[in-house]
Amino acid sequence: MTSVRASSFSFILPGLLSVLLMPVGETWAGECPVDHCVRIVGNTYVPQQLDIYVGQTVQFDYSGAHPFRQVRTATGTTPFTPDPLLCDDISVTLPDCRKTFIEPGDFFYICVVHAFMDMRGSVRVQDPVIVRDSFE
Repeated sequence: MTSVRASSFSFILPGLLSVLLMPVGETWAGECPVDHCVRIVGNTYVPQQLDIYVGQTVQFDYSGAHPFRQVRTATGTTPFTPDPLLCDDISVTLPDCRKTFIEPGDFFYICVVHAFMDMRGSVRVQDPVIVRDSFE
């Protein structure tokens, strides 16, 4: 029987712990070249739900193993047509996709291959003027 020492995993644990302990909606500061980044960790988008404001940009990591598609509903798989607002799996040819959101709303996306495993995410875009006025 082969035993594995804990020190063998010392290079994995810091990264894994940072993902597990990260608050929902947070991204890795310093590594994201735009306002927010959505990463692929295993078969999960991190964060799964991202709350942003109109005018902010989100970069979505893309991988050939995880074709990315915008869908109509949070639990659906029906593609958003005729013109997806996010990068669609047909048009993405670079390692990432960036989208600047210019209107409020909820935007849903899935991994086409792993949607059955609930690999999906959403971006909720809020108008900062409405949010500010609601607290005054």
